[in-house]
Amino acid sequence: MMIGRKRRIYKRWVWVGRVVIGLSGGGAWAATVPETHALYRGEIALAIVAQDIVYRFVSNEVWRSSFGEERWERVGVVPVGEAVEELRAGCASPGSAINLYVLGLGHLYTSRDGGVSWGVRRLTTPAVQYNDVFAYPEQDNLLLLATSDGAWVSRDEGASFSRFFSRVNRDENHVTAIAGGGREGRVYIATRGGMFVSSDGGKTVAAVYGLPKGLVERVAVSPLRSEAVAFVCQDRLFYSESRLETFRLVSALYSFRGCRTLAITSNGRDIVWSTGDGVYWGKDWLANVSAAPVRAPEEEKKVVARGESVSVVTVTVSAATASIEEEIMRREAEEVRYQQVMKRLQMEPSAREVVDAAIEYAQLHPDRIRKWLRDLNRSSWMPEFRISGKRESGVDHVSGIDAVGTLDAAAYHGRKLRNENVVWGGEVELAWDFEKIFFNPQEVAIDERRNRQTELRADVANTVTIYYFQRRNLLFKKLFDPPKDFLELSRLEFQIEELTTKIDTLSGGYFSRKLAERLKQEGEKGRQ
Repeated sequence: MMIGRKRRIYKRWVWVGRVVIGLSGGGAWAATVPETHALYRGEIALAIVAQDIVYRFVSNEVWRSSFGEERWERVGVVPVGEAVEELRAGCASPGSAINLYVLGLGHLYTSRDGGVSWGVRRLTTPAVQYNDVFAYPEQDNLLLLATSDGAWVSRDEGASFSRFFSRVNRDENHVTAIAGGGREGRVYIATRGGMFVSSDGGKTVAAVYGLPKGLVERVAVSPLRSEAVAFVCQDRLFYSESRLETFRLVSALYSFRGCRTLAITSNGRDIVWSTGDGVYWGKDWLANVSAAPVRAPEEEKKVVARGESVSVVTVTVSAATASIEEEIMRREAEEVRYQQVMKRLQMEPSAREVVDAAIEYAQLHPDRIRKWLRDLNRSSWMPEFRISGKRESGVDHVSGIDAVGTLDAAAYHGRKLRNENVVWGGEVELAWDFEKIFFNPQEVAIDERRNRQTELRADVANTVTIYYFQRRNLLFKKLFDPPKDFLELSRLEFQIEELTTKIDTLSGGYFSRKLAERLKQEGEKGRQ
């Protein structure tokens, strides 16, 4: 039963008291009901916690209130990039109550005056969807971005982003939430395929095993200790003080379905979260977690089955349980298989090699144009070479009787004899066209040909690259997780063969020829 008193807070009733739950075997335990305040009830887009101030966003309007106050003040308007742009997430710089960041569908909005005015920056990463943003202290100029295509970091307050977390697995590459732990370099990355933790700012990451099965929607790090982290999974709130090595279920009284904001306040004991219908404040929720008694999940199910009240349910999860060991072994086996598949893929010619071979096969290499220009420049300096000749001849007519009076037979038949005198002559001429030395009109034609070849080369490179990675994606699927249905497996193999044929056609057979050579070399190494 419940024994307590009602307290009126912000014109809303909440229960504060104690709950006693009877357990089988004659035992019982008691725990304090978590004190919870509805800071605002109504439709909102998201909320941001900055020190002791809470900002709520209704459509694109910004409202501000302080903890313990009932009044909300309208402070500004977010200049959304599109009329229907959705505000996906938001945060404030640690230690600041006025530096705010709001993430839209394709824009990042920043404010340096507590939401009064906003700057807009368009996001240019190749991600299709933006899910979460985290800001470090203002002087660090660092931002973390969670997207459907990995996690990104900005070192210039959002002007540009570079990738620092990427996975081959599509689910693991889809980051749903992200949070960092001050300047210590610890980053928590929640993905569709599990949770990852980095202790060096994203340079290396480690997977977290043993978490509840389901999608981790939001992550919040305590501003006091980076090893203390809260996260929402399966519509429930969990809390860990050991970098997720162990964790506890905080409360079963409230559903965190559709949680849009999760933050641990500056005292490290309270949490603030928002959903589509309001903003809520859980006072001293995290302070009571570590002191609450441990309760096994089986006992919890028995109590619920009898229809008794449940207040605070805390569960300690140990990595030594059998189920967690099985999960770790499964993950390790997948990691080994993944490394084997990637080693097999690395034996194939790289995309750069295949693209170069295709360009060379199509005779579109830039050196071809450069050679033409060099030859044209040399020819401009070569003189024009001309040779001319002439021939002069004279004819002397004689009679048919020689000097001694002998009659010639030819003359006798009426023919005449003649003597020809031939004179030969020749001229050689060298001429330079200095106009072509400074500008050759044929260079215009070569420039046009070069522009055309550049376009063709880009088309060949794009086509080969698309075919190459489509084939690699299908091959990875076949090697790592082949379909069990033979019809699906044959369809997959036919698609791989089709793409291989297309690549060979564009590269003159380079891909298959090079792959066969490397497989043969690898086989010879194995026999040795």
